[in-house]
Amino acid sequence: MAASRLLHKACLLWIPSRHSFASLAPKLPRHRSPPGRRKAPKTEGDAADQGQLPEWLFEDRPVWLQALLLFLREPDLIMVRLGGAARRMGRRPATGSLPELKELQLPEGQLRDWALEELREAADAGRKVRAVAVLATEADHAADAVEVLRSMGFKRVANLRTKAFLQQLQTLPGSVE
Repeated sequence: MAASRLLHKACLLWIPSRHSFASLAPKLPRHRSPPGRRKAPKTEGDAADQGQLPEWLFEDRPVWLQALLLFLREPDLIMVRLGGAARRMGRRPATGSLPELKELQLPEGQLRDWALEELREAADAGRKVRAVAVLATEADHAADAVEVLRSMGFKRVANLRTKAFLQQLQTLPGSVE
């Protein structure tokens, strides 16, 4: 009501021109608080920010999930974890629906160097290039790394997104058909 009364009243403003006065409508008050003050309630979007996917994506074992779990069971697969200070090789024990994985931790800047080295070793030994699963601190970094590896000639590459997504995979029941 008060806002409608304000709209009907005109303010007078002195504008130096041929006309002595001009009328302008007043601005309505802003009914929203500044964006930094409010805290939004937790939603599924927050889980996605942490690298997790919504639980409903895993219901009834969709085809993409079955394909990913079968891919992770390949015998010569190596999981490349981006981030960290130095190159380290290790093993991730089998848990839940995941088998034991060979894990290589790399600083993000060394991905291309490692990939070239891996391609050279495969060519010298006369074997196929190993399958690679990529894990990073952020899902975007993992997606970028997958694109880099594919552009360099890796054919079998999977995006494991983040540690949170890997933990979600580990909590799934173990049977894969």
